[in-house]
Amino acid sequence: MNVFAWFTLSSSFACLFLGIIVYSFNRKSILNKIFLLTALAAFWYAFTTVMMWTATDFASANFWNKMGTIWPFFVALVATFALVFTENKWIKNKRNYLILFLPAVAFWLIDLSTSLINSPPVMEYWGFNDVASGTWLYYGSIIWTAALPILAFALCYRYYHKAEDVIQRQRRKYVTVGFAIPIAAFISTNIVARGIDMDIPNFGFVATLFFSGFVGYAIVKYDLFTFDAALAAENILTTIPDSLILTDMKAKILQVNERLINFTGYEKKELIGKSITKLCAESEEKNCLNLLEELAAKKIIRNRELIFKNKNETKLNVFFSGSIVNSKLGHEIGTVCIIHDITDRKEIEEKLVKAEKLASIGELAVQLGHDLRNPLAAIKNAMYIIRKKDNQLEGAKKEEIFRCIED
Repeated sequence: MNVFAWFTLSSSFACLFLGIIVYSFNRKSILNKIFLLTALAAFWYAFTTVMMWTATDFASANFWNKMGTIWPFFVALVATFALVFTENKWIKNKRNYLILFLPAVAFWLIDLSTSLINSPPVMEYWGFNDVASGTWLYYGSIIWTAALPILAFALCYRYYHKAEDVIQRQRRKYVTVGFAIPIAAFISTNIVARGIDMDIPNFGFVATLFFSGFVGYAIVKYDLFTFDAALAAENILTTIPDSLILTDMKAKILQVNERLINFTGYEKKELIGKSITKLCAESEEKNCLNLLEELAAKKIIRNRELIFKNKNETKLNVFFSGSIVNSKLGHEIGTVCIIHDITDRKEIEEKLVKAEKLASIGELAVQLGHDLRNPLAAIKNAMYIIRKKDNQLEGAKKEEIFRCIED
């Protein structure tokens, strides 16, 4: 095996290993699944190409050439990964997968059963290599093969520029640069060079080593692929009786559950990407920011009273609890916040306070009545004596009765 073939095979194994690692981080994430499938397709395509290069006879080279006709699926998977990674709405319609993969199936079947796209391999200085057929089907496949990777890079580049958070921006940057290198190498050596009859091998496979390096660095440094907000809430979003909010470390909302939507009246799209302070009453924004700072410092807080607001600006009394979410690599990547509605409880408490006040007033009234009745009775009796026996009372006795009334 020559050095170039060895580097190509090593790069494909590195890409496969990276795909397995990414999948192990989160086996339920559609993004991680697509990445693994893309890595598997890249590995097989590179492996069959190396086997063709190192074949000792035409029959073996042609066999491995046909085994490598899965290349259209690799191209379609690259585009699919870019669409999923950039959260493009177009891919959410499952019918659109047909637009991506039906051409791949057609090109695969044609290349597998005929020589209309790639002609049988011929011996080059680096080994056996297939050659362009020059048919209209070949040029159609070339246009499709070039368009999808370029589209994938354009989507990632646009997604990178839309990033607001520093960590997100770094993650997207490394994926975008990682995409650009093998795509540029593949198009220039496997499409452009073949189109002008330039005898050079496909450097796109070796360039996947750079892609693996960039993505691997983004995984270690910025926890790429390790936190999926939707997955983290998958088992509790629909069952938890309280409102739940997932945020990044900048307090930007990543996900909310249906309970919060019903509680506040906001639509999900009105909250995703916004600061959690959007939900706080204006008078509580400073208190909310202080709570978030405390959460970042203490890692967990429980049952702190806050005043939220709904879409109609009605105040809502809540208990706020939160904790920091760590990735498998130990990095702090977000927060989980639980919002417990205590509006009814506050109303009941206010009613109880009013009832206690009324009860206290009643007790006071009873005591005042008792305290007033005794002196009033004494005054009444004294007045009766004066009225009935005024002529019979001596001056000293009268003075004593008047003093009693006065007291």
